[in-house]
Formats: sequence, structure tokens, C-alpha cells
Amino acid sequence: MKLWLNIFCASIGVFIVAYLSGLSILSDLPTALVLLALFLTLMKSVKDGKFLVGRSISGAVVITLFFALFFSTRNLLQWNPDGAALSIKIILYHLVFVAGLIVGHSRSSYSAAQAQTYAILVFFVPLLFFLLFAQGSPPSNALSVFNRNSFAGFTLAASALLIGFGSRKPIFSLTQYLIVISLSLIFNTTLGALLSFLLATLVYVGPKALISRYGLGVVVLAAVLISAPIMLVVSNHQILQGVEVVERLRFVGGTFVNLFRGYTGSWLDLDMATAVRFAADGELDMSAVFRLLHWLNIVETLEARHPGAIWFGGGADWIERNQNMLVYPLAAHNEYVRLTVEQGLIYSIPIFVMLAVAAYCVRKNIIFIPILSSLIYFGSENLLNNFVSTAMFFFVFGHTFAAERQRRVVSKHLWRTTRSAPRGSTIRSFCQ
Repeated sequence: MKLWLNIFCASIGVFIVAYLSGLSILSDLPTALVLLALFLTLMKSVKDGKFLVGRSISGAVVITLFFALFFSTRNLLQWNPDGAALSIKIILYHLVFVAGLIVGHSRSSYSAAQAQTYAILVFFVPLLFFLLFAQGSPPSNALSVFNRNSFAGFTLAASALLIGFGSRKPIFSLTQYLIVISLSLIFNTTLGALLSFLLATLVYVGPKALISRYGLGVVVLAAVLISAPIMLVVSNHQILQGVEVVERLRFVGGTFVNLFRGYTGSWLDLDMATAVRFAADGELDMSAVFRLLHWLNIVETLEARHPGAIWFGGGADWIERNQNMLVYPLAAHNEYVRLTVEQGLIYSIPIFVMLAVAAYCVRKNIIFIPILSSLIYFGSENLLNNFVSTAMFFFVFGHTFAAERQRRVVSKHLWRTTRSAPRGSTIRSFCQ
């Protein structure tokens, strides 16, 4: 566990030095460090020439390795040099998830003092550096970890350290965590990440609140307290002028209001040119309905050029290579759309199902919030190209899934032991 956190700490330090010095070549070093951690973790599971893992995670390991092999074979058969880097990253994400499973199953942890140190080095130091130095000066592609949207993904993944990831001793309460991350994303000016985080928090807290004594009242009160200020800020343009997150929220809300009020045609026939006429600012923007239209246009373009290709995909990097064919010549801004279009439904649907099932299995763990936040955020940005921050997410995801599986196995074993043991011996064992 400490190996991976030390690697992430070192990676942040290298990124900062590379950014300040302008030596973008240094930004390749964190990738090498993550690969080193991956190699050492996998090698620890090899004994007497056999790859051995715990029984509780063996199924997840086999399924993940199967998808990695399937993806590798599929991309070799449809090899594209331009998409080789992305293909290799996706394969490595499978292996990082496996590494997270292995480390999580081992139940290794660290002290509360170390948890605070890691939280400062991995979360707060890069956050302060981004807000003070990098936010107003966009980095090169090699240093995309400090890109506004990519850094929001890093913030969501690294935030797991604030609520007990690895140490099982949360630094912040749920309320404090909600405030810190919300403010971080507001200062980052990334609306998609902020909405993803709030939705994930609601999914985690909602079921727990509903089954409590005053559950329904608490949910209604929380909804009013959260929605009322947002509606006031969006409707009153004199409040918080110049705050980018607020301005983007006003744009999204205004565009949808204009569409519902003024558009009389079929929603199936809505196109970019028509949508622009109803935009809040009268211009095309990759927010609100435009992003959905862009995704539909990508799928339609693939099918128009290669009928039936949606099943097996157009190949890695297909969207970037064919941007000039799109109405809005930009990347997908949605990793699920990108995987579906480039890798096909045959691969993407099982992967999406696997991610959903894994997320459902950790729904009772508070780390579920950053995990679900990131999964939702994948649907609005391109994050797979940023290797270190995405690798951190998959490591956190795999570690949390394995820890939950191990916890359930232990709980089930204790329940069976307690049920089968004589009543007197059960009482004595608890007393001891």
C-alpha cells in the first residue's frame, strides 16, 4: 500500500518540477514510476512460478485479465499506430485494477499520522499548486495532469485519502469532506466534476437517510437547502458575477429553458444549428444539449462511414483521426462514447457492466463517493489519456473492491462460526 502512495507522492513532485522548469520530458517519469509499482505488486503474487491471489478476489482477477487479453487481441488484429499509446494505457488500467485488488486483499494499512501526511502530499499540495500557479497558465499536453478538467478527475480520485482510504481512519467527517471537495471543484471551475460529486454523494447518503427515523424529512430538507441557493444564484445574474462555475451553470440552465419554451419541432430532429439559436449566449458551447448532440453525431458518423462498425468499433483513436468529419471537430468528451465507438459494443458493454457491478459491491463503503464520482465524470470528459491520475482511480477502485470482498468473507465466516458453535462457548469466545 505504501509503495503505491509513495509512487503517487513522487509523481506529484515530478509533475510540479516539470511544470516549473518547463522540462516536459520529465513528465514521462511518473508513468515509469507507476509501471514500477505495478511490476513489483504483480511479482509479489508470483510464487513457485504461479500467479496466486486470494480466493475472495480470484473471480475479479480472472475477469479483469480476460478483458485485458480480449482488448489486446482485438487491437492487435485492428492495429493502428496512431492509437497505440491509448491502447497500451487501457491495457495497463486493467493491470492496475488487478494490482489494487491484490493490495486491498492483503489488508495492509498505515497509521493515522501517515494518513495525514499522504493526504497533504497527494491531495492538498497539488491542489494548492494548481490554484496558485497552474490554473491560469495552461500546461502542455505532456503536463495535462494540470489541465483543468484532468485535474478535476485527479481531485476526485485523490480525495479518497481524506475519508480513510488505506488507513481506515477518516481525516474528515462526511460533512467536512463534502465541503472541502465541493469548494475545490468550484475553484477549479469544473461544473461536470462538481455535479458528478454531488450526485455520487446523494446516491451514497440517500438510501441511508431514507431508512433512518427521520429519513424522508432529512432528504427533503437537504434537497431544499441545496437546491434553493442554486436556483437563486442561477436566476439572479447579479449574484456571483464572473464565477465561471456559476456562469456555466447559468448557460446550461438558460439553454434548456429556451429550448423547452421555444423549440416546437421533434426532439429527434434537433441539430447543432438549431440548438445554437436557443443557446443562452447565442453561441455553440460543449455544455448542455450540445454535448449530447456531439455524441450522437460521432456515432452517426461512424455508422455512415462503416455500417455495422458499432459492434466492433472503428479502432483506437478513431474519433481523433476523423474529427474533420464531425459537425463539432472535437474529442468525444465522454469515455463511454469513445470506448463504444472505438472498441465496439462487443467489448464496451461487458466492461460497463463489470464497472457497474464492482461499484455496486462497494456502495456501503464511504470510498464509494469518489469512485462513483469518477465513473460519472468519465461520461463528460476525456480522462483515459492522463495515465497517472486515471491509474490512481483504478487502483483506489480495485483496492476498495477487494477490501469489501474480504470484509464480507470474514463477516460471513464469523456468522457461520457463531451460529454453529455451542451457546456457552460463543459467549466465552466473545468475552476473551
